[in-house]
Amino acid sequence: MERQVTISRQENQALQSQNQQKQQTINEQQSQITQLHQQVQNLHELSALALSNSSYNFNQLKQEISRLKYQELAPQVRNENTKLNQLISEAKNKVGENLAFIVDLLLETQGQVEKTSESSQRERLNGKIEAYQTTLENSLTKEKLQTLLNKQKEFRQLEENLTRLQINEQMIQVPPKK
Repeated sequence: MERQVTISRQENQALQSQNQQKQQTINEQQSQITQLHQQVQNLHELSALALSNSSYNFNQLKQEISRLKYQELAPQVRNENTKLNQLISEAKNKVGENLAFIVDLLLETQGQVEKTSESSQRERLNGKIEAYQTTLENSLTKEKLQTLLNKQKEFRQLEENLTRLQINEQMIQVPPKK
């Protein structure tokens, strides 16, 4: 009798396990169906736009694309700015109050290098950067310093892209006079 109860329990557990697996499969398939429905809806909207007989307002389309790109890029710029400021604070704390201004000079000089096209000026500024790095190497590793410079460069590039998007959007809003 006990043996039959044990066998029944084992069979029950096996059935429950199978049931759970099948339920999980059903849930995954329902999720896929939901995603497919969303894709079909998106395709319907896209085909309605692409195949409609109405005329297009390309300035409005360009403006909408710029707006969407801006919406995507603005949070990224804010996030990178936060990361950069955190790295700067960490570097300044690590070098101490007496050398914190060197971190600012390093970053400022790096910004000048990025804006300068004249090679002799770039070489002079790069020399300053090397001197600042040498001064800071007692407190910060070369890798930390390079990470700081790279993060600033990335941030400035994102910021420039955001500014270009804003300018493009303004130009689209005010079409040139004919």
